[in-house]
Amino acid sequence: MITDTLYSQADSDGIEVLCGAHLPLTKSVSLNMDKKMFIGIDDTAMQTSAEERVHLAHEMGHCETGAFYSLYSPIDNRHWCENKANIWAIHKLIDQDILCNLIKSRDGEIGVWELADYFDVTEPFMNMALEYYF
Repeated sequence: MITDTLYSQADSDGIEVLCGAHLPLTKSVSLNMDKKMFIGIDDTAMQTSAEERVHLAHEMGHCETGAFYSLYSPIDNRHWCENKANIWAIHKLIDQDILCNLIKSRDGEIGVWELADYFDVTEPFMNMALEYYF
């Protein structure tokens, strides 16, 4: 299961993941404090395993790329950091070759929901990946 792999990678990379954090608005957050990285996951707010996977991969993207910002950062810096985290997560969760083969095998007649289900990600995340790859 890729979610377990993500948790293992976070542990191996020295990223402390705190499940059970109370984050009702964002559901997840990543922090870099004194060169130690933390991810908070509000697993009670997640409605599906796909949602948890996407949030964890996105927050790991911040940690793995160093793309952090503060509440006082300019909006363009925030956008850049969010984009870096999303791209990392896309590469981690959706293999481009497998995605292309799935689309080709159905002559392009495959729904976003089917692709999201195959990769066990959310539909909005799948749409973002399709926009990124194509």
